[in-house]
Amino acid sequence: MVLNVALRALLEAPDVDEWSRNLFGVAAAYGYEHVVYFLLPHKNATLDSGFVRSNCAEGWRKIYERDIYPVLLKDSDSTTPVILIPTSRDGTQRLTLYDDMDLIRCNSLPASVSFPIHGSVGEFGVISFITQVLSQANFQRHLTHSIPTLALIRDYVFQSSLKYMRKAKGFPLLTPRETECLTWVKEGKSSWEISSILNCSQSTVNFHINNVREKFKVRTRQQAVIKAINMGILMAN
Repeated sequence: MVLNVALRALLEAPDVDEWSRNLFGVAAAYGYEHVVYFLLPHKNATLDSGFVRSNCAEGWRKIYERDIYPVLLKDSDSTTPVILIPTSRDGTQRLTLYDDMDLIRCNSLPASVSFPIHGSVGEFGVISFITQVLSQANFQRHLTHSIPTLALIRDYVFQSSLKYMRKAKGFPLLTPRETECLTWVKEGKSSWEISSILNCSQSTVNFHINNVREKFKVRTRQQAVIKAINMGILMAN
């Protein structure tokens, strides 16, 4: 019940500051006192074009950015987390289900779990839950119980943060139905074909597409598709 309340608070946060406090609070409640969160409009975007929230040391964040996130970018479908378990003063062992992981040397980097995020229209993100409190043995035991909950938190964090990423970069906020209609326009479908696919009326499809054109400030649906691709809202074929 406590988790449900915390997740709802993420969805209902009135602004990004309150949202961030809710994120850091729910992570701390489950044993992770630090969080690094990146969300990019698409995989080829630079980090400064996305939405970033963190309450950890800047040096740690840069290590994750340099060493952890490129690993997660390699696989566009995997949701397998990267787990860092401290093994000595001068290094940490990177352990995941990947077979080719090796030792990475990161001075004083604490234990963490990093989950990749793959959005339905090409967004890419990573959320890292970090703890300095747990010992190596306690952290490994804690993982067994915490990973399913962290994966659920990851999903709520992603869904609730989309509006902040798009607002920060001036992206229009499309509804799921508008995105769906525009995706089928990109595939070359007519309004009649889209109405058959989505099991709705042709006038409903045109209503959503007209809304998209107004939000993008363009005259045609094809121009809307091009603009959506350039912004990373839709993926090019």
